Amino acid sequence: MASHAPELVLSPCRAEEEQARRLMAWRNHPASLANSFHPEPKTWPAFWDEYRRVYLDPALPPPVWVLQAGRPVAFLRFRPVAHPAGVDRRCCDISIIVAPERQGQGLGPAALAAAAGYL
Repeated sequence: MASHAPELVLSPCRAEEEQARRLMAWRNHPASLANSFHPEPKTWPAFWDEYRRVYLDPALPPPVWVLQAGRPVAFLRFRPVAHPAGVDRRCCDISIIVAPERQGQGLGPAALAAAAGYL
């Protein structure tokens, strides 16, 4: 049976306070913190500085909002890492946060599939 769910679209993050506050709220949600490698909640304004300085570092691929029907449903952040086999090849790890109200609906794998051609 074909899915009728709207397509996922990637939209680069911008240095806007509204976007940083949305991300901090999603990241600080109890379900997100429980599944995070870094379960300490973020605080404002330190997160605003981190978002602009670290997340939007121009030397890295920009993080993206994953949009469905024009609304943010997930966030992806890319960070370069060494290849696990030690070969000279570009690699990255991907951090993902799904909007709390959309968790458990299969958006994580769908967002990663949408990002496959992004890098």
